[in-house]
Amino acid sequence: AKGRPTESSGWPAAVKTVKIARFEGIFQRIQLMVTIRLARGGSKKRPFYSIVVSDRRRQPRGRFIERIGFFNPMAAKGEEQLRLDAERVEYWMSKGAQPSQRVSSFIQQINRQAA
Repeated sequence: AKGRPTESSGWPAAVKTVKIARFEGIFQRIQLMVTIRLARGGSKKRPFYSIVVSDRRRQPRGRFIERIGFFNPMAAKGEEQLRLDAERVEYWMSKGAQPSQRVSSFIQQINRQAA
């Protein structure tokens, strides 16, 4: 249709999906911003967090695009407390995904350990 934006029209790469909404006869582009954040799991008083890439507007326990690691704050001695796929983090951040403050601290921690 005439006036409808196309995929190659130069919109930012931070867009996961592009939907077209009709509002008062005008087509508008809706951007779904992507974030890297924690999704809580586990049981009562035994938290376990997945580090996920998801649409910013979704609930933290809702649907996500990709699981890229985990954080276990209750890890006993010898258990792994934090795992993060650095390649996937770099990929999503290059696409414009914004990490939460807590995930940013995890990324810095992983980078310090690697250096």
